[in-house]
Amino acid sequence: MKRAGFHPTTVPGGGRDGHHRGAPYDRIVRTCTVREVPRARREQCPNGRTVTPWGSSFFSGSCATPDGVGRKPQGSFSGYPAFMVNRP
Repeated sequence: MKRAGFHPTTVPGGGRDGHHRGAPYDRIVRTCTVREVPRARREQCPNGRTVTPWGSSFFSGSCATPDGVGRKPQGSFSGYPAFMVNRP
């Protein structure tokens, strides 16, 4: 990653509220399934891309990949990820 010019930050923990200290971000990759993209994530990546496993206990889901466009993210759904559901 470093040779390619990327310097990702890994923040272990619950993650629902994101990581305010380093915001704003260009990209956020979430590793647990959510039913909605939390507001904190939209605020911390207003003009970047968020990859979020999306679904519920009744639907295996897909990856929501919204690109931030100010406060109105737009994007697509793809794939069939298998991540644990976020339990607030």
